[in-house]
Amino acid sequence: MRGALFALPLLALSIGTLSPAARAAPDPVLLQQAVEPTKAGGVLLQIDRNRIATVVVDKTAGAEHVVSITMDRDQKPRFVLRCVDLASARMVLDALRLEGPPNLDLTGRCRF
Repeated sequence: MRGALFALPLLALSIGTLSPAARAAPDPVLLQQAVEPTKAGGVLLQIDRNRIATVVVDKTAGAEHVVSITMDRDQKPRFVLRCVDLASARMVLDALRLEGPPNLDLTGRCRF
């Protein structure tokens, strides 16, 4: 009990010392995929997670799920990824969360 009371002021101190600039520091995520040598397509997509306004996942008629990423409160989606199933779309959502993994390989799961 006493240790918990001691840790509380330290937690408040560590949260209070983060400046707004430090909290808004870039937090990039790199999405990558392998493309067949005979086809054209995107290979790398780097997104600053701090600039993401909304992420919407829609299901199409088949099993495919479409992930739409809107940046900086734009009206239209800026990036669209097509994922083969819901599990792949969830992996993208997890990677887009603040302080998520620094990169995600989407080969065979999603395309942009």
